[in-house]
Amino acid sequence: MLQRSILAFVLLGVVLARPALSACPSEAQYPNKVVSQEGDLRFVVGTDAAGYDVGCPVQIYLGAENTGTGPQVIDNPASITPMNAAIVMPGSCLSVNPTCWDNRLFWSPEGVFFFGTPITLDPGECVEVVVTWDGILRAPHPDAGGLPTPGLYSVMAGYFNFSFPYEFHAPTGGLRVPITINGPVPVEPLTWGSIKLRHRMS
Repeated sequence: MLQRSILAFVLLGVVLARPALSACPSEAQYPNKVVSQEGDLRFVVGTDAAGYDVGCPVQIYLGAENTGTGPQVIDNPASITPMNAAIVMPGSCLSVNPTCWDNRLFWSPEGVFFFGTPITLDPGECVEVVVTWDGILRAPHPDAGGLPTPGLYSVMAGYFNFSFPYEFHAPTGGLRVPITINGPVPVEPLTWGSIKLRHRMS
């Protein structure tokens, strides 16, 4: 009897120790992510991959989940809509400072409207937004319309306040995930001599 009680206690402990599942259904599709907990609000920013070939689209995910037992509010201090934002900057950028803003590769949204409202989440509720950067440099980048140089870049997202320089207020400062843009794969010129050499080696 004592052994059964101990076993039941151990099994209960295993169940209790199991991590809670996120209420955000799309989060699993964005494995390159970072998570922040501010009070009862859980924020996630991620991309669908950690590395991309140059010119390929990048999907940027923003999720906010209420993990508490009462309603939670994401403030909208500037009363704008949409309030969610995403930016791609050089890899050395850890925040949206004026220098990084001037050197951005991509920014969404391109425009906002006023009279937006705060976002209220009920317990267990999640709100998700996905923005796609097509991999093409956007104005005012000096090479707008072209392709980015292969290397490391910073993707940041969150809910922002419409003031310059733009600031993410939820989560505080926004969340940053790094991505790598890879260069095109070099193609070896195919000649009759190289074909014969390959056949000799095989």
